[in-house]
Amino acid sequence: MKSKRKEHRKHARHRLDCPVTLFSPHQEFPVTSDISNVSDGGLYVRVPASAAQGMGSKVAVSFCVPRRNRLPEVVAARADVLRRVTDGRDDNCGLALRFRQPLALNL
Repeated sequence: MKSKRKEHRKHARHRLDCPVTLFSPHQEFPVTSDISNVSDGGLYVRVPASAAQGMGSKVAVSFCVPRRNRLPEVVAARADVLRRVTDGRDDNCGLALRFRQPLALNL
């Protein structure tokens, strides 16, 4: 039997099919991947496990949000790494990131 967990998120998550670049002061080069989901409060992304291990707990992110009838909007934010998730399916690691300041993405 599954237990019902109370939803504790402040911001609704949305699928967003776009790349994201993560910058860490602990790595020489940025890491680029695809966003799994995003909200005004943060995002979830899968990156190579080797990149996740060296990333540290604070990152900067950059991605584009598509806008109807307008050019995409470039978003840049600082985020904290809340959780690293490995599931053994592949050599990737999921990162749950919380933006330091909530964004107004209007998705």
